[in-house]
Amino acid sequence: MINNDLFGDEYEITYTHFQDKEDTPQKYRARIDRAIGRNIWEHTITTSTTSRNGFPIIEPYSYTVPDHFVRFDQRKKVSEPSKTMLHFYMYDYNFAKVLKQPELYIEELKQYHSVVFPDASQYVNMPFYRRICNNGINKEIGQLWQKSGVRVVVNATWSDTNSLAYCFEGLPTGCMIAISSMGIKGNPYSIYLWKQGYARALECLQPTHIIRYGDFIMGEDASISTYFEVEHLNRMHNGK
Repeated sequence: MINNDLFGDEYEITYTHFQDKEDTPQKYRARIDRAIGRNIWEHTITTSTTSRNGFPIIEPYSYTVPDHFVRFDQRKKVSEPSKTMLHFYMYDYNFAKVLKQPELYIEELKQYHSVVFPDASQYVNMPFYRRICNNGINKEIGQLWQKSGVRVVVNATWSDTNSLAYCFEGLPTGCMIAISSMGIKGNPYSIYLWKQGYARALECLQPTHIIRYGDFIMGEDASISTYFEVEHLNRMHNGK
C-alpha cells in the first residue's frame, strides 16, 4: 500500500503555506536548476507514479537488515559492499553531485546491499516551499534509482509539524524504513518535533523494521529497530 492521501483535507497543501508570495515554488525550482546546472525534476515519469500532490511514489523495501551502515561519502572505504547499506545523513554539500546527477551513480549503487534515498535538508527555519521541494527531490531520486534496479530504502524524514502534511506522502507502508536522529541532541524543541514525526511515521507507515541512525530517543520502539553508530562521532569519542 502507498500513502497517497495520508491526512485528508485538514493537511492539504495549499499556496497559503508559502511564506513569501513573491518567491513561488516554480521560481525556487528555477533557481536550483541554475545553481546546479540541470533540471533535477526531469526524472518524474508519469502521473501514475506520483501521489495526489505529485510526490514520487516509492515501492516497499523487502530485503534484509545490513551488516554495515555507511555514509555515502565514505563508500570507497567499504570492503563488503554486498553487506553494506549506504545513507545520506550528512551535510548536503557532501552529496551535492548526487543531487545534480543522480543517474551517474546507478551502476555503482547496484553493488551495495541497499541505499537509503537522499536526505536533502528540511530545516525548520527554511521557508515551507523549500522544505516541500527538498522532500520531493529526495523521493524523486529514490524513485529514479529504484526504477533503475537499485535496492532503495525509504528515508522517513520530516521537519516541523507543518511538514506532516506531505513528508510521508508517496511512501510505502508495511516495510523497512530508515530514520535519523542526528542533530537534535540537547535541543528540547528539536526532540519534541522528532517525537511528533516519529509517532506519525509509525502510525502512517506501519514499518516492519527501522534502521536507526543517531542517538536513541526516549519513547521510540527499540523492539523493531536496529541501531547503527554515527561513524565520525565514534571516531571523535575514541580520539581518532
